[in-house]
Amino acid sequence: MHEYQALATANGLTDTQKVQAIFRYIPPDLWKFWKTVDGYTTDNWAMFSTALEAMYPDTLAATRLTKKALQDLLYNTLRSCMGDEEEVMDYYREFLELTNPLQAVQQLSNEDRNAKFFKGFHHDDREILSGHLFSMKPNHPQDRPYKLDNVFKATQSYFSNMQFY
Repeated sequence: MHEYQALATANGLTDTQKVQAIFRYIPPDLWKFWKTVDGYTTDNWAMFSTALEAMYPDTLAATRLTKKALQDLLYNTLRSCMGDEEEVMDYYREFLELTNPLQAVQQLSNEDRNAKFFKGFHHDDREILSGHLFSMKPNHPQDRPYKLDNVFKATQSYFSNMQFY
């Protein structure tokens, strides 16, 4: 369901098109039943998809597991300082692996994602990175998180294995 939602939205389907097109992806024996679900007759995608998710609660299990895994990752990474560029790359890849699906199903906003990525670093690393980020983006609003890409560039630069010291 979440994959369908993401693909339908990415392809610019209207609510009406989303309601009608989903029938191409379900077995014909479900068509009659799904056409009785709230939101079908009015082509109200929000109501229709909410009703379907309520009938099939396991569709949200992957999101719950991903949110828990993200919480665990952040807890583990903020407990100790990064040692080198390889650790930064591992954190970055795992973070994207967990947050990309959440963003695809609109369970995580860009701003929350940016904040979580930065907050996943140890306090001492965040202090150092703050200085690097400030020099990169001196006019950045102090009450908003830096973009994930900017934080990643700053961490790559700071933890680079190519530095002479």
